[in-house]
Amino acid sequence: MEAKVPEASSASGEIFVPKIENRPRFSASKREIAAAFAMYLTAWLYTNCLLPIGGDGMERFWMAAFTLGFVATAEWLCRGIPRSGESWVWLGCVAALTASLILPLEMEIGGTVMRRLAVWGKESWFNLHIFAVWWALNRSGRLAEGRSGRLLPYDALNAFLLFPFSHFFLRIRSVFFGLRSLCPKERKQVKLETVGASALAAALALVLLALALRLLGMADEGFAALLQAALSLFRLDFRWDSESFAALTRLLLSLPVGAYLFGMLAGGVREDPERLRERGAALCRGLESLRKVPARSWLLLTGLFCAVYAVFFVLQGSYLFGAFFRKLPEGFIVSEYARRGFFELCRVMAINFLLLWL
Repeated sequence: MEAKVPEASSASGEIFVPKIENRPRFSASKREIAAAFAMYLTAWLYTNCLLPIGGDGMERFWMAAFTLGFVATAEWLCRGIPRSGESWVWLGCVAALTASLILPLEMEIGGTVMRRLAVWGKESWFNLHIFAVWWALNRSGRLAEGRSGRLLPYDALNAFLLFPFSHFFLRIRSVFFGLRSLCPKERKQVKLETVGASALAAALALVLLALALRLLGMADEGFAALLQAALSLFRLDFRWDSESFAALTRLLLSLPVGAYLFGMLAGGVREDPERLRERGAALCRGLESLRKVPARSWLLLTGLFCAVYAVFFVLQGSYLFGAFFRKLPEGFIVSEYARRGFFELCRVMAINFLLLWL
């Protein structure tokens, strides 16, 4: 039973019926359809990073393969969109971290065995995700200010939450749209008795085929051996064990992962950049209204940070330049001390950028 549309009447007795806007039917481009099917493999590669198949160290190679598929899918979806210069920076970061996954630890150059520093760890795993997503956001041109800036938290919210989950079912809709487009537009109606007669004929033909194959096998041993070899290809020897459970877990986990990734990439491309710019401008105006703290107070606070850093550098001066004089903390070598100090100072720099943003 259809719901009635409420009518309104004017003083003159005329009846006004409100217009109902028809939403456009869903459609997916050929590029989106191809990317939707390819994302099933890409998501499966990512689940192998979480639950590696090959054992020791194989998750690094699965992550490298996934990153390559992720970048290729994003480039495929963003064809025709102008590329910003900033996107090359983030793509370089992605390439550098990916190279650290697959390059060997030891390389022989000119007869000398060179051992590179193993930098892959939790920080690299986390940073690779950040760089890849931020590169995709730059490549698609869906930043609120057109570039990375003070609206970084809002852009991160779009990239990691709003785009993926608002378009979470975009992949399955694109897949169904692609499969439906393969069917002819004008479908002929088939009678029920025609379908039943065809099924009965096919069943009887298969019975006769099986009988003919059996008789031919009894007549010739070579044909019988060939028939057995062919039937063995369709014989499933399935045993439920831990490996089978892990494979099923990876497959099931890849479905929501692929929907999330496709929603992030293809859903982000579908977003209107002008609308994002308008939202960004509104947020900037809102941020301007929040500036209530006097500049002198911020100078005092930042001066406090500078004083703390000055004391630190004075106390650590002998160690900062100690590598030149072989003066290092006990139990450290030059490369290990430099690597540890580098990542510690990176965390301090993150605090400084957060302070400047605040």
